[in-house]
Amino acid sequence: MIDTTPAAVTTVSSTAANGAYGAGAVIPVTISFSKAVTVTGTPRLALNSGGVASYSSGSGTTTIKNQRIWMVLGALLASLGGPTAARADVLLTAQPVYAHPGDVNDVFNLYLTNVGATPVDVAGFSFEINTTSPDITFEQATTPTTLYPYIFAGNSLFGPVISTSVPGQTLDASDVAAAPNSFTTVNPGASFGLGLVSFDVAPGAPMQVAPVTFNPNSAFTNVSEQLGNLLPLEFASGKIIVPEPATGLLLLVLMAGMIAVKWGRRFRLPTLRPGEGHSVPRPP
Repeated sequence: MIDTTPAAVTTVSSTAANGAYGAGAVIPVTISFSKAVTVTGTPRLALNSGGVASYSSGSGTTTIKNQRIWMVLGALLASLGGPTAARADVLLTAQPVYAHPGDVNDVFNLYLTNVGATPVDVAGFSFEINTTSPDITFEQATTPTTLYPYIFAGNSLFGPVISTSVPGQTLDASDVAAAPNSFTTVNPGASFGLGLVSFDVAPGAPMQVAPVTFNPNSAFTNVSEQLGNLLPLEFASGKIIVPEPATGLLLLVLMAGMIAVKWGRRFRLPTLRPGEGHSVPRPP
């Protein structure tokens, strides 16, 4: 006999008391179900703070554990019905750029922005980006960024080259603050570079918009504070826009030149033969 009744949540509890918690505090959350559940992947529990609690342990039983890493001073245990906590989300963005068929070592910036209401401290990061276009090849990521200052400028452990994967449609990179117990504080609304990605475009590539997306799995893409706790992330995909080959513009220039020559000939002044023309009075 097959039981088709879905498991229901019976209780959500925590060993941590309601109250305010400092940066880096780990709050365990236990979810109990009416029957045994099997966990696949890395599920997250949405909180009324706007953040999430990450899966920690438990599978094949009636209870699973999650933990919420609070990055905000004064954050409250919102997951247990307390007052709503301030968000401390970090937005990762890939810069949209234009490119042409056959381009070599074109670049775009990856950067983070604090979209929360309070400062966050960043001590390390890793990311994985992907594109589905076979015409785009990621080469490497380096620390000198051009859009915003690099997050660990002068304090990079792995720079200047921070990528670890071979050229292809997927690129992995990571870096941490080199000095012990050091970090970079990112104020609300501020942005810092995470790397300058170089890429090639295949010769003869057609017109296209090649997407550049982050792998949202925290094992590949994450930002951590000085205690190693992960910050809640949001993502903004980028794109590489490959327009019509430059030969189209060259043809337009040639056509414009031909028209100019034609009109120049049409209005060309007649040439005077020897002995023709107006006489010029001789000066006295």
